[in-house]
Order: sequence, then structure tokens, then C-alpha cells
Amino acid sequence: MKHRLFNRDELKPGEKKVVVLNNKSILVVCKSEGEIYAVRNKCPHQGAPLDKGSFNGTVVCSIAGEYKYGRENEIIRCPWHGFEFEANTGCAVHDKNDKKMKTYPVYIEDENVIIEV
Repeated sequence: MKHRLFNRDELKPGEKKVVVLNNKSILVVCKSEGEIYAVRNKCPHQGAPLDKGSFNGTVVCSIAGEYKYGRENEIIRCPWHGFEFEANTGCAVHDKNDKKMKTYPVYIEDENVIIEV
């Protein structure tokens, strides 16, 4: 079932917002390029509320001894244990076969953000 959440301009790049649909808390985030994604607001590891964590980037591959930061506004980080997940796929950043967040389809229709739950 599709639900209208809010107007597109109400969520800027790097921002996150929580909505509740069908008694489920859902975290909606906006990447740097403006893409919007929605995930269950519950860490698959131990159930932490993901909206209490950060939504930014992570350390990316580099040469030994060097630490580079990247993937700005693509990574949702759990507030309890620091687990990192990709906003667009729900997959854990460092082990794609590990825990995965529930994701929901998001559409933009007439500048409205629509989610399918």
C-alpha cells in the first residue's frame, strides 16, 4: 500500500526524518544528490533506533596507514554499536552478507514523497 509522507522540499540532502506507518517506525533519509530512501528504524543487530545514530559517510578504501573519508550522506550508523548500513540497499557496509535493514520503495510523484509499505 502506498502512503504520501511529505513534500519533497521538506527533506534536504543529509537530513533524516522518522514517520510511523502501520505501527512501524520508518527512517527516511536524503542523500547528497537528492535521492530519498526509507528503511525500518530498527537496527537488525539488536534493535537500536537508527534515527538516534548518524547519517553521513564512512572511511573508504585507501593505502595502508591512510584514512580517507567518503560516501557522504550515504551511510546510516547505529547509535549503540556503530554498525554501518548503506541507505540505498540496507546492506551492512563491511559485510554485504551480514545483517541487513528492511528497505521500502520510495517514489516522487508531483513533488510528494510516497512510500510503499
